[in-house]
Amino acid sequence: DQAIELNVDQTRVFQRDRCFFLQEEVNLRDTYIITAGIRADKSDRNGDVDKFYFYPKASVAWNMSNENFWGIDEISNLKLRAAFGQTGNLSTFGAKFTSLQPSNIAGLGGVLLTSTRGVEDLKPERQTEIEAGFDASLRSGFASLEVTAYHKEIQDMLLQRELEPSTGFDFESFNAGSMWNRGVEVGLNLKPLNNRRFQWTSSINFWKNWSEVTDLPVPAFDVSGGGFGTSLAIYRIEEGQSATQIVG
Repeated sequence: DQAIELNVDQTRVFQRDRCFFLQEEVNLRDTYIITAGIRADKSDRNGDVDKFYFYPKASVAWNMSNENFWGIDEISNLKLRAAFGQTGNLSTFGAKFTSLQPSNIAGLGGVLLTSTRGVEDLKPERQTEIEAGFDASLRSGFASLEVTAYHKEIQDMLLQRELEPSTGFDFESFNAGSMWNRGVEVGLNLKPLNNRRFQWTSSINFWKNWSEVTDLPVPAFDVSGGGFGTSLAIYRIEEGQSATQIVG
């Protein structure tokens, strides 16, 4: 209490999440496999801590090589599959609270508001993804192939916007904006040699992703901590552009 220079540093993180999950799967002779489920989450990192957010999912797979009409002996397995699912992404910790920071005025310790205003109506980002593909393998075990294409939509993105100086704050978080990701993934596994004394396994993977920010209700902004500044290169989030673009 006699100190002239006062610095206070305290970090206390306490988060409570609650959820329930229901899922049902139907498997008919390992030929038709159908799965459906739903998850409900609530968290104290949301504005309404008592509200459940529901995320459904479903998938279907058809193993054609188990059908009676299948007559390609060289291919031991050919399975077509498709899936749909939703999930959520929580806001950063403390985004819904207005925090205090220590201050020193004329040798007296105190606290002041930070420049970021808490928001009480924050909700999770919602991500919806659809994917489809197939798995195939040769009876000899020489090769197996996996191919998947996907498309993901992200709504109610968690962003930060500047405020009028008259509010007494500089920034606040909010839900707005949207973007999509789509791409393809290919995996090829080979066994050129396979006997009792020697086995050679080779895996080749390829993937490609495209993205676009379709709605951004704030001006384009640079991602802090990424890149080396605009004089060389930096990541920038901009409407109508890829979410991974690098500008200089």
